[in-house]
Amino acid sequence: MKPDISFILIFYIVNIVDNALISFLLSFILLLTAINLLSGLISKVLISDPKENLQNLIFNNPWKSFGIGAGLTAAVQSSSITTSLVIPFVATNRIELKNATPFIIGANIGTTITALIAVLFKSNAAMSIAVTHLLFNVVGMFIFLPFPMVRNLLISFASKFGALTFRHRLIGFTYIIFTFFIIPFTLIFFNKTNTKITEVTYQNNSNKERVVIKKSVVSKDYPFAIKQKESEIGSMSDPIVNVSRQNNIIFFNRDFFILNDKGYCWDGESNLGKYKMCISDILPRLKLSKTVGFDSVYKFEQSFYNSQELDSIKFEYYVSPLENLLIKTVKKDKVDSILFEEKVSSFVTKY
Repeated sequence: MKPDISFILIFYIVNIVDNALISFLLSFILLLTAINLLSGLISKVLISDPKENLQNLIFNNPWKSFGIGAGLTAAVQSSSITTSLVIPFVATNRIELKNATPFIIGANIGTTITALIAVLFKSNAAMSIAVTHLLFNVVGMFIFLPFPMVRNLLISFASKFGALTFRHRLIGFTYIIFTFFIIPFTLIFFNKTNTKITEVTYQNNSNKERVVIKKSVVSKDYPFAIKQKESEIGSMSDPIVNVSRQNNIIFFNRDFFILNDKGYCWDGESNLGKYKMCISDILPRLKLSKTVGFDSVYKFEQSFYNSQELDSIKFEYYVSPLENLLIKTVKKDKVDSILFEEKVSSFVTKY
C-alpha cells in the first residue's frame, strides 16, 4: 500500500520548517485551499445539474437533510467544510435557506463526533465536556428541527440580521467579537477556579501537634494536595501527604474511604494485613472542641482478619465529606480501650 502523498507532503513541510507559528499559518492556508478545492469540485458535480436535482438529492426532506449533514460532517470531522459547501448554494439561490437549515443543524451534531472520539480513553472531565457539547447541540436540534414555525423564526432573524450586516459591516464585526471573544472570556473570568488553602492542626492524646497545609480548588471532585509543615506523629499512621476525591471516594495517600449508606463494608489490605472497613455511623454533627465541629461526619471502623497477631487492634476514622478531611483517628485494643487518638484541633481556610 503506497503512502498518501498529502501525508508525505505535510510530514516534509513540518520537519523542514520546524517553527510552530509558520506551521500553524501553513496549516490554515492549506485548510482554506482544501475547502476551496472541495467547493469547486462539488460545484462542478452539483451546480451544473438542474436545481431540482440538488433539491431532490439532499434537501427535499428536513430529516433527510439533517441526517446527511450529520453523517457527512462526522465523516470529514469538520463542520467548516460541510457548511462552506452549502453557503454558496444558498447565496446563489440554488437552495432556499429554509431547506438548508436542517442540513446545518445536522452538521452541528456531526461536528461533536470529533471531540467524542478524541476523549474516548481520556479523563472523565474531558468526556463530560465532549458529552456536554453533544447534548447542547442535540437540545438545539429538538427545539428547531421538528417544528417548522420555530425554525422559520430562526431563519427570519438570520435573514434580517444578514441584511442589517450587509448595510452596516460594523454590526457583523461587533457580533463576532462579542459572541466569540468578549462573552466567553468574561464568563471564564468570573467562573475561574480559585485556590482554597486550609491550614489544619491535628492534636493527639499526648498533646503533640502536627500542622499540614491543604491546597484545593473550589470545584468539587478536583484533586488537591496536602504538604506537611511539621510533624510529631504517633505510631498509628503515616503523615497525610496527598488527598484526592473521585465522586463518592476520598483518597488519603493509598488509603480510601467510600461514602455510602450506613452498614456498607468492603475488604482491603494494608501493611498490617487484610482488613474489613465498614461505615458504622453517619453523624449529623461531630464536635471536637468548643470551637471546632463538622457536619455530616462519616464514622468508619476498620478491623483486621489477623486480629490474633495484632492483639485485636482496630481503628476508627471520622471523615468530613464537606471538607474532604480526615478529622479524627482512634486506635483501640481488644477491650475498646483507646491506645491512640488524633483529631483536628483547629483549621483556618483562606482564598
